[in-house]
Amino acid sequence: MCVYLKVVYSKGVDQDCQASAALGLKVGDYVVVDNERYQDIGEVVAFIKKREAVVKRNSEMPKVLNKVEKPEKSAEKEKRIEEVFQYAKEEIKQHKLGMKLIKTHISSDQKLATFLFIAEARVDFRLLVKSLSRRVGSRIELRQVGVRDETAIIGGFGSCGQQLCCSKFLNKFQSINVKIVKDQGLPLTPSSITGVCGRLKCCLKFEHKAYVDTVEELPKIGAKYKTEKGQGKVVGVNVLKHSIMVKLFNSNNNGSDEIEVVFKDKLITEKCGTCSSDRQCSGRCRK
Repeated sequence: MCVYLKVVYSKGVDQDCQASAALGLKVGDYVVVDNERYQDIGEVVAFIKKREAVVKRNSEMPKVLNKVEKPEKSAEKEKRIEEVFQYAKEEIKQHKLGMKLIKTHISSDQKLATFLFIAEARVDFRLLVKSLSRRVGSRIELRQVGVRDETAIIGGFGSCGQQLCCSKFLNKFQSINVKIVKDQGLPLTPSSITGVCGRLKCCLKFEHKAYVDTVEELPKIGAKYKTEKGQGKVVGVNVLKHSIMVKLFNSNNNGSDEIEVVFKDKLITEKCGTCSSDRQCSGRCRK
């Protein structure tokens, strides 16, 4: 029986592989992967379903041979990677190609060199591949990535002071749009909602469902709501405090016509006195 998993050889260089279930692999294990013309050592970062696995046309998916200990960094290999990286940058400049090189990876058996780059338009790098192949002495693979991938590969720290999520633990980018920002009531200020990559922050997705669920539990803005001070209209919702702001129709609240109503857990789960419901009506029946 086979299992399907995603293996990362170095940050930004990954591949979908198949392995025998008998190996008992788990996320975090290091494995030897047998490709058609080379072998490499990588880390298992996720398990995937068969239909989600990317299979190359007319060839089998790379197979995991066995599990190994975490490889130690070789100073000699790191030096070679740096040399190849600098040479590739010189070749890109010489060929006047509109691309930015961000990462170089050489397989453990030295048979494949992978170069990751970003570019705003399509790039004809056929001459570059030829020159790199002569210099490196191995097969060459150039892979274009996006700006979010570039940030994940290079790494850094976010405005929260923590290591970037994409660099630390995210294995897959999720779709994020302005609607997610609006659902959380955040200001549409670019400096506060965009990350180092210039795109919307990945962390905006983490709590989005909790915000949506909480808003569904609370009365909507504009709805009528009866409070201990009298009846009024909902003019604001605070998701974090699980509260609403109600503007009273007839203000007798020491001159203030707005009061805050906090929905505590015990009040939400109590039987409603208006509709006698055991569910979390959160005042919907009193609109």
